[in-house]
Amino acid sequence: MLMEVSRLAAGLARARLDSGDRLDRVILTGKASQLGLAAEVVGRELAAGNRRGEPPVRVVVERTYAKNAASMGAAWAASLESLGAPVADEDLLRQGATEVAVEVDNMLQALPCALSMQGRADQGRVLLPAGTPLREQADGSLRAFTTIGQLGDRCIIRREVDGGQPVPWGVFRWSELDSRLAESGANRRLDRRLWPREIRAGIEVDAAGNLDLLLWRGERPYLRIDRAEPAPRLPAELLGDVADATALADRFYVAGARETPRPALRAAGAAPAPRETFVDEHGEARAGVLGTVALPPAADDGRWGLLYRADDGREHLVGTLSAVPGTRAPHRVSLDAAGVVRVHAGDPPRWTTGDPLDLETRPGVVFRVRLGVPQVEADDHDNPFDGTH
Repeated sequence: MLMEVSRLAAGLARARLDSGDRLDRVILTGKASQLGLAAEVVGRELAAGNRRGEPPVRVVVERTYAKNAASMGAAWAASLESLGAPVADEDLLRQGATEVAVEVDNMLQALPCALSMQGRADQGRVLLPAGTPLREQADGSLRAFTTIGQLGDRCIIRREVDGGQPVPWGVFRWSELDSRLAESGANRRLDRRLWPREIRAGIEVDAAGNLDLLLWRGERPYLRIDRAEPAPRLPAELLGDVADATALADRFYVAGARETPRPALRAAGAAPAPRETFVDEHGEARAGVLGTVALPPAADDGRWGLLYRADDGREHLVGTLSAVPGTRAPHRVSLDAAGVVRVHAGDPPRWTTGDPLDLETRPGVVFRVRLGVPQVEADDHDNPFDGTH
């Protein structure tokens, strides 16, 4: 069996090479490869296919972060192949500089597993499918969010990797939240007239697999705008009805380093920008729309021109938008009911509170609950975030 697998591996390795390329090193990963017999058989099978006069293929067994190293090396090689490399880099490669350091904090750009909901009425309901893009936040972190709606007495979030058996990943119970609240002080209990009937929920997961349940009252969480980079206020004659997201998306454009202006609030042909509620540092809320597309590269001065396209097709410069300093996150635009345009680095932060009782009097404010992993048998292969897949 080992010989058959080794022949298959050697064939696959050579199939990816051009006729003039030479296979000089093979890295084996995984526990089975640490057996001396495995490296011996693989080396022999690889040597059998060598052309006459070629040096033997070097077989290397990587024991530390094996699959991580193989994955990162393959990704690096693929990027060189598809994007090319400067001549200086190619010279260094020929001289044997084949090691690269990779920052892995934000290595995952998409959710590596599916997150579903287990409950009496929501058995197997997929909340975030595998491959869901992780959106970059202002602090550089990557997160994915989705709404759930109303919750029953208990909520179990499960995760599934590559069609495997779903494993519980987080559990929430209203009774536990109420009990913790009662223990924190006198007369602190959830108002059963509101909880859970008028409370909405959603989940948010980051690139490290940390899972939060978000609770709020109202249709959608409110977004904080006081932390954004302010821009000009639109003239009253151009403002119109800010609730009409489709009209706004077709009217307002941004111009950056590229010559052709682009729609400010959505990509051409995309769905309308969603209606949101923004709240400032004083707690004042106002309706608005949030762009669904990242702004193009800014001009050399870090700014974009904001343009209004009239009925006759002519574009009028409304003002300039400034990038948020000190961040490389994609920038987006929002427009509120007062006609104020703001630039956000990443997704605007949600309006949050540390006290669940605030939800009863402040619609739109979010209370976060970190969902703990249930006590299940620890298995590295069940954890999609530990780099062993």
